[in-house]
Amino acid sequence: MMRDPTTTELPDLQTCEQARLSRDARFDGLFFTAVTSTGIYCRPV
Repeated sequence: MMRDPTTTELPDLQTCEQARLSRDARFDGLFFTAVTSTGIYCRPV
């Protein structure tokens, strides 16, 4: 069975957090970080 090219599996939470803290550009566009109480959305830059 072929995988749907429009879906992406996210890395585990620990990997995402490490990418965010280190501002790892390899993860740009893969996930974003948001604070729902303020409505401000950021990406690792």
